[in-house]
Amino acid sequence: VNFSGANFGEGEVNFSGANFGEGKVNLSNTNFGEGEVDFSNTNFGEGEVDFSGANFGEGKVDLFNTNFGEGKVNLSNTKFGEGEVSFCFAQFGKGEVNFSGANFGEGEVNFSYTKFGDSEVDFLDTDFGEGKVSFSNVSLPGRIRFDRIHAEQRFILGGYDDACFDSISFSGATLKSELLLKNLKTKSPIDFRQANLSHSIELGDVEMGFQKETLTWKLSMPSFWGVESFRRALCKVSRWDYFPISLLYDRSYERAVDPEDSSRFRCLKKLAKETDNHSLALDFFAHEMRSAYGHSLTGGKLAMYYAYDKFSDYGRSVVRPGVGLVMLWLFSALLYLQGSPKETATFSDAGMFSLGHLIPVYVGSKEARSNGVKDLFGTVEQIPDWVQLITIVQGLFASIFIFLIALALRNHFRH
Repeated sequence: VNFSGANFGEGEVNFSGANFGEGKVNLSNTNFGEGEVDFSNTNFGEGEVDFSGANFGEGKVDLFNTNFGEGKVNLSNTKFGEGEVSFCFAQFGKGEVNFSGANFGEGEVNFSYTKFGDSEVDFLDTDFGEGKVSFSNVSLPGRIRFDRIHAEQRFILGGYDDACFDSISFSGATLKSELLLKNLKTKSPIDFRQANLSHSIELGDVEMGFQKETLTWKLSMPSFWGVESFRRALCKVSRWDYFPISLLYDRSYERAVDPEDSSRFRCLKKLAKETDNHSLALDFFAHEMRSAYGHSLTGGKLAMYYAYDKFSDYGRSVVRPGVGLVMLWLFSALLYLQGSPKETATFSDAGMFSLGHLIPVYVGSKEARSNGVKDLFGTVEQIPDWVQLITIVQGLFASIFIFLIALALRNHFRH
């Protein structure tokens, strides 16, 4: 079906309920005149639908409940007039959908309850004009890009039920009014880099992640960690989420498939800070660092941030460093008991000695250390060198765990 370059008059153009065949429908560079244009409940076939360069007049453009079939849909460089443009309940198939360079007029632009297919949906360099823009309750398993768009009025983007977007981009967009994001789930971070936003954005109703791949550390497990049965035991224990025992044996880590995800999360972190949402900003910081693993974070820096992640969930967990502190106390006490030459030494004695080195600022810590020396070793001179080394290491790690606990408490109660 070919209407390319056709000129319709000043009256209404009505294709409502029309059924097109399986071939391409070409309405490129068509001039629809000044009247209302109605494609509501129209069914296009399996071929391409091409409205590129079409020119709509002053009337309403109605594509309510239109089925665009499985082919590519091209509305690039289309010019809409002053009336309302409605794609409500429209259904797009598996083909690409391209609105790039489209120019909407003064009326409202409504894509509510529209269902897009698995392919890309592009609104690159689109001017949405003076009217409100609504993409509420849309379903889109693929990627949608609003890069470099221009919108003067309120812009709403919301997902339908449990629909999960592949990715959303507003890179370089200019939004003169508020942007409302409702009930959104995306597999990748929303891209707001280089965006010009006149209003702050509330991101609390958006659930974002990033696509990952698993890599292996270029380090081998030392043989002195024990036999395979011990490694299997560690695997079972590490299923607890409280303490990352997996650091002792796990040689794999996850990184983002897209190395740009880290910078996208960094931008989102800044937007969350602008709304004083410290909890969300901390979440985005954690995602920023995790998506940088193996990309901008490598070598020793990667190991440091990875340990920070596992031992404290980037300053968000009190339980992890708390359990780590208890395990450090227990493990050190066992070592002290093992190093004691006295047969009368008990775990209680070693436990108090370990506690004295665990929290050195505690009022009774000095007395606990002194009593521990007497009960375990007799005198200071009889303490083995390796035990003294353990006390130094224990004090160092205890300070780290206490700091992480304080950091998590501070982040938790920050307003």
